[in-house]
Amino acid sequence: MRIDGIQNIDSILKKYIIDVHGSSHYLSYSVMPIHFVFNEIIENSDYDAAIEDAVHGGFEGIYALDGGKHLTKNEFVREKAFAERIGRRGEELVNNLFKKMKDEGEIFGFIWLSDKYPLSAHDFEVIDTQGVLHYIEVKTTNGEFNRRIHVSYHELLEMIKPTIRYQIYRVEDIFGEQPYYCKIDGLNEFALEMVRLFEQFPAGVKPDSISLAPEVLIPKSTIRIRFPLSK
Repeated sequence: MRIDGIQNIDSILKKYIIDVHGSSHYLSYSVMPIHFVFNEIIENSDYDAAIEDAVHGGFEGIYALDGGKHLTKNEFVREKAFAERIGRRGEELVNNLFKKMKDEGEIFGFIWLSDKYPLSAHDFEVIDTQGVLHYIEVKTTNGEFNRRIHVSYHELLEMIKPTIRYQIYRVEDIFGEQPYYCKIDGLNEFALEMVRLFEQFPAGVKPDSISLAPEVLIPKSTIRIRFPLSK
């Protein structure tokens, strides 16, 4: 956020505090110097990333928010709903992409499985022109490539099945003018390593999911593809 001049500084700061804290009660120049507020504004992208991770139960996001103390119940409910919108919008874009690919003969067919069964371990099933079945899981962020990805134990178990071609579609900048995506293949070995670690836990103890930096699965140099513009 860039601020030119100081004419509207008071209203800008007040709006920012209300957006973050839900109330202007927190705005006290005697205890919150202006330079501190500007630092928060500059680091707002980090705050958004922490929120996105925290509402999915991510430790790093919760820790960055000081153990969750800086997120009220109402804020959490609002951010959780926004995270669901992000996920839904990502699936909608991928659904439109597969429709276009089917119309142009690039795939034989597909179904949007999670639209009907939200607890499924993948979002789409796609049959390519060679008759090969692909399971597609969509992982969407409102930010950039490096925001953490959350993978459930259920999804890991599907990734290790030798007869399944499992792919992650990483969708980024979902509310930008033209979001983009990349495909993540070759997940079997990684998933197998994670499942083996899970199996070492004592009987009765099972982690529900993991979170990871995207570059663990895919290098930053990977080409990301822009979604086609809607007509």
